[in-house]
Amino acid sequence: MEGIKNWVDIRTKIASAFNGFAGEQDKVPYLQQARIAGGFDDIFFGTPSGEMHRSHPERNRADYDPRTRPWYQDAKAANKQIITEAYQDAITNALLVTIAEPVKTNGRLAGIVGADVLIDQLVDDVISLNVGKNASAMLIDLTNGTFLAHPNKSLLLKPVTALGQNFNTQTIQQKVADRSILDVTLSGSEKLMFFSQVPGTNCICD
Repeated sequence: MEGIKNWVDIRTKIASAFNGFAGEQDKVPYLQQARIAGGFDDIFFGTPSGEMHRSHPERNRADYDPRTRPWYQDAKAANKQIITEAYQDAITNALLVTIAEPVKTNGRLAGIVGADVLIDQLVDDVISLNVGKNASAMLIDLTNGTFLAHPNKSLLLKPVTALGQNFNTQTIQQKVADRSILDVTLSGSEKLMFFSQVPGTNCICD
């Protein structure tokens, strides 16, 4: 749990750090620095007038309007940092999640900064965490009840019920609230699972 929390914290803080440079005329160098620091696939800034600034300028497309994208709309509506559900990128077609948050100047919306994390990278980072002997980590998106990361990559973005009807978000959320262990049998093997909410997200880690 602590490892995943730290992973999320580092990347959300780096995404937030761009706020101080949003007023710069040339935003690309700052976006590129943030992308490298956070290990993001891309980091970008969309404005209320429809301008789009990317750490990968070559990915800009004339018909792309950031204001129509869910990451922009959801962060604007929430008025705080959000982490999107997994989706396919409109430019690269890669599967990813976006950390996005509003940037304000004198109380007015200057734009939305977004940072893309590839699902493959997320999976590799989460399952490589040192969680102890004979243990492994997984990450569940409670927004849609799917696996964002799991040691078995065939379960990626599949509903948690793929492990069995008794393994569902309602049960998982109850175990989080109770801080109790779930005892289940998966593929003939008994497993003990402990779930925790990842602060600042709608994700659960095991």
